[in-house]
Amino acid sequence: MGDAVYRYSSIVECAKSAQFPSFIKDLAHELDIKLEIDIEESGLLFKRQKIRFKVMSPNKQKVECFMHKLHNAINDYQNRLTSISGYGV
Repeated sequence: MGDAVYRYSSIVECAKSAQFPSFIKDLAHELDIKLEIDIEESGLLFKRQKIRFKVMSPNKQKVECFMHKLHNAINDYQNRLTSISGYGV
């Protein structure tokens, strides 16, 4: 029986100014987990990004920690935008 590999994948769309790909890469590096990422950009004046990513590790706790930190960061970012602009992204 082979070693288990835990995975988490998602797609996030946001403003390019959010610098989300850098956050994802830094977080994966910090937790020492493998990251696969694909980024599409759109928009002329207001650049948007669609980020598809997957993290993998034989350590379940590292993947869970990644998910927890990721969800907290997204919630914090959305809450800041809502309180500043009056609407969500």
